[in-house]
Amino acid sequence: GTNSCANADGRAVTTDKKGAFSKKLPVTEPPKPCPCVVHVATVTGEQALADAVFTVAGHPTADLPEQTGGGKLAVLATTRLEGDSSVLTWFGAPPARRLVFTVGNLGSAPVKDPVFEIGTAHGVYAPQWEERQWRGTVAPGAKAQIKLPVELSAGAHGDYQISLRYGEKVLAEQPWGVGRPWGVTL
Repeated sequence: GTNSCANADGRAVTTDKKGAFSKKLPVTEPPKPCPCVVHVATVTGEQALADAVFTVAGHPTADLPEQTGGGKLAVLATTRLEGDSSVLTWFGAPPARRLVFTVGNLGSAPVKDPVFEIGTAHGVYAPQWEERQWRGTVAPGAKAQIKLPVELSAGAHGDYQISLRYGEKVLAEQPWGVGRPWGVTL
């Protein structure tokens, strides 16, 4: 499975009093047989998400890759953001950092090439999640320091909250105060 098949075709909708909505979505041809889903997430208010599986008529499907199970990652130390802004961010270039954290495998099986999700939230908005895969293996009882890239959109400024999620669990959150790109106003 992948989350990159038709992300550009995402749509925003407003719900009724019961939280229901309807919206016509364009369906693109899958690049390879895969399980197709419609992913729904809140933008404001309490964080919630749901996935609805569907089949694209006339195209083959495949099962999700098997989960290795047995491995369980937990953050062992405080997270931090590394890196500095370049002079280009003064003129609206995207601010970038590395989210640094140490995980330990509390399970009984190794965790190989784990896929984390990095969420960026600004103000009252729910995080926008992006997948980041770390290449490596964390053996049972072992720990590893992981550095994942975080980049905001061009011209971003203000207070952001960077979140780290593995599976369905948010493991850590880190605030990031981004300076205003004053070079744009000069």
